Amino acid sequence: MNRTKTAIVLVATLIVVCVPMLWQHREIIRLRQEVSDAREATTRPDPAAATAMANQSPDEDTQHKREEMELEVLRLRGAQARAVRAEAEAAQLKLQVERLSAQSAGDRSDTTAPAADALLAYLGSAVQAPANMEPGYTREGLLGAIQLAARNAGIALKKVQVDDSEFPFLLGVECEEGDFEKLKEQIKKMDGYAYNGSVGSHSLNAFSIVPGPAFPPGTGQLLRRRIMLREQAFFDKLQAQE
Repeated sequence: MNRTKTAIVLVATLIVVCVPMLWQHREIIRLRQEVSDAREATTRPDPAAATAMANQSPDEDTQHKREEMELEVLRLRGAQARAVRAEAEAAQLKLQVERLSAQSAGDRSDTTAPAADALLAYLGSAVQAPANMEPGYTREGLLGAIQLAARNAGIALKKVQVDDSEFPFLLGVECEEGDFEKLKEQIKKMDGYAYNGSVGSHSLNAFSIVPGPAFPPGTGQLLRRRIMLREQAFFDKLQAQE
C-alpha cells in the first residue's frame, strides 16, 4: 500500500514539475527561432529600404544604416538573453525533478497521501469530446487537415496517428528531417486551426492543432496542463513504435 501511494506521489510530482519544464522547452525553441529570424532579417535585402537610401545623401545614408544596425544588435541581444535565461531555468527545473524523484523514491510514509491527492487534483480529470464538436476537430477532420497542410507545404508524411483518448485529440506526425518546419507554417495559415508547440524531434512530433476557442467553457487552463503532458506521453509511444 505504501509503495502504491509513493508511486502516485512520484508520478504526480513529476507531472507538476514537468509542466513548466515543457513550457520552458517550448520557450527556448521560440526564442532561438526569434534570434535566427532576426539574424536572417539583417542579411535579407529590403528593396524599399534600398530605394529610400539611394535618395539620401551619403551622410544620411550612413547615419540611417548605423541606427538600424544598433537597433538590430539590441534586439538580438535581448532575444539571446531571454533564450539563455530560459535554458538556465529549464536546467534548474530538471534538477528539481531529479531531486523530487529521489525524495519520493525514499519516502514510505502514509503522510504523503494528502500531497498526492493535491497533485492529482491539479492535473484534473480528462475532458471528453463535446457532443457538438466541430467536424474539423474529429479524428477524420484532423487527418484531413494535416494532409492538406502537408500538400500545401510540398512534403510527404511518413506516418500520421491520432490520439483520441480525450479532448482535444492530438496528432502524431513523422516526416523527413526539416519538413516539420514547413508543415508548421502551413498549419498556421489554416483557418480554424492553431499551432501552439509540440513535443518531439526533428522528424517525429506530437501536437495539437485545436484552438483554444474550441475548448468547452471553463476548461482552458485544465486542458492546457493536460495537453503538454499528453503530448509527451504520445511522443514516447510513437518513438517506441519505431
